[in-house]
Amino acid sequence: MVQVSYVCPSLRQKTDPFRGDLAGRWEDASRHGCSYGEITAGFVGSVAEEEATGLPMHAMLTPGTIPSLYGEGNHLPGGMRYLLNTDYSFPHTDRFGKRHPAAALRWDDRVWLTDFVEMLVFISDHLGQPADAIVIHPGKAKEVTFSGIARAMRYIRDAYAAACTTVPAVLMQNGYPSLIETGDDIRDFWLTMQAQVPECCDTCGVLLDLSALDTAAHHAKSPSLHTSRPSPRMP
Repeated sequence: MVQVSYVCPSLRQKTDPFRGDLAGRWEDASRHGCSYGEITAGFVGSVAEEEATGLPMHAMLTPGTIPSLYGEGNHLPGGMRYLLNTDYSFPHTDRFGKRHPAAALRWDDRVWLTDFVEMLVFISDHLGQPADAIVIHPGKAKEVTFSGIARAMRYIRDAYAAACTTVPAVLMQNGYPSLIETGDDIRDFWLTMQAQVPECCDTCGVLLDLSALDTAAHHAKSPSLHTSRPSPRMP
């Protein structure tokens, strides 16, 4: 029998412009039968976050700025399980009214990737327990390859596990617009994972965004929903 788990989404309220009130959201998650809570783990993405952290738009968070967004000493309730949903790579307007293009997700840049994982570790350290899963997004950088994303997922899994002593699931979420939009893209990416990082296929995979898949199919005027299921892993 297939086991289904539900995730309580992280919905930012107008009365709480930051990423806190984790205990309260976990109470809601438990009440609605959710097994996990989603915690935002993107870069600086709003004027309020710029002002609270002193960092520029799309900057990675530093240890000193994390309490200002997640709450000082706001450790998670015992038994809470969560996933870190990282940056979607959307454009934003900063506090000076300047429009910034989407943050570059440089999955093939090991220095950048090291800083990225360190930010996730800092967030988990502040929360007091490691994440069960980490969700990444492909971005739109044309020079990034499927192989580069697959290898980045392996590095994220291994580096985070080494720092937090827990091996997380690492999931790539399709999006629109992005490098992985259609059912064909998802299939090709999964085949790349099987070829490039077969040892990760039991803990890493694809988080399917049906709304993004539908948008991509509608935009292309050639629905590709029939190819949305990844090919089975070959023995």
